[in-house]
Amino acid sequence: MASIDWNGRITSYLQKTGPPPAAASDIIATLGAACQSAVERFIGRTFDNVEYTEAYDGNGRAVLFLRRDPVVSVSSVSINGAATFTIANPLA
Repeated sequence: MASIDWNGRITSYLQKTGPPPAAASDIIATLGAACQSAVERFIGRTFDNVEYTEAYDGNGRAVLFLRRDPVVSVSSVSINGAATFTIANPLA
């Protein structure tokens, strides 16, 4: 999981009222990461982009609802084992 730069974000915010002491950077980073983890556990999803591979039984339906949202990108889709499309680098 990619980590958000909490140290930079919180330090930038605090600099509006004056720079925090250099010794506070580790504490700020730890607090930011702990807050993010707590919120992610509470809402049941992550803030960072995470890659998932999923298989679905479409039951002949024309619409497919994914288990996770929001969807940032789709790299490939296959139907009955045959690839319908593949994207080499979906984030490029």
